Amino acid sequence: MGFNLDFRLLSNGYLIERYDLAVRQRPFEFVISVDGATANFHEQNRKKASFERAKKAVNWLKDRKINTTLQYCINKSNIHQLEEIIKLAEDLNVTALILLGTIRTGENKDLVLDAHQKRKIVDRIRAIKTFIDVYIAPSILISKQEIFCNHIEGLSNLELNPKGEIVYCCNTIRYGAVVGFVKDNTLSDLYKKTYEYSDYLKRIRKKMLQNSYFPDWFDNCDFCSNILKDKIL
Repeated sequence: MGFNLDFRLLSNGYLIERYDLAVRQRPFEFVISVDGATANFHEQNRKKASFERAKKAVNWLKDRKINTTLQYCINKSNIHQLEEIIKLAEDLNVTALILLGTIRTGENKDLVLDAHQKRKIVDRIRAIKTFIDVYIAPSILISKQEIFCNHIEGLSNLELNPKGEIVYCCNTIRYGAVVGFVKDNTLSDLYKKTYEYSDYLKRIRKKMLQNSYFPDWFDNCDFCSNILKDKIL
């Protein structure tokens, strides 16, 4: 089985210059992540001066004609900066802006958006006029349907973390389910296993819909993280 692979690298942009040789050898797409539209909010959870480094990284990539997307993780502390982050994406002239919702963990459960806040974000995005393509991730969308995640419905990616682990999706990259290791498995086997987990999740969701039962903790990304962690681990 042959593979024609495209690579997308998620980075905070802090050490972007280290990728100079890699981007010269083959095409990459970069996603630069930020936690705020200003240094004050971005650096509450990151290193000092990291906001300027992130902006510098975007410009460094653009100078090399590399498609670059800005990714913004929204939580209760920075939700008010939605318009500002879109303005930042416009000023940086990135290819697109991805909006994520903070995923519930033991450390940040107080920052997770509630259903009302998520609905307001979606409504505000639809009302804002911008030339930037804005993508709303499943972690913000509220859905209790069988078709609930683009990753599951149209499986096309393998998510690789710095440890060499294939994780089920980028939203479970720290606390979620590890599918396998690139050093121990072929890409064909890893893709097949990921596909099997997608089918497994669909069947569980369909059963929940048939029984009209959803647990109190239900959230799109929490669903995958909790169910798969129990199954795989």
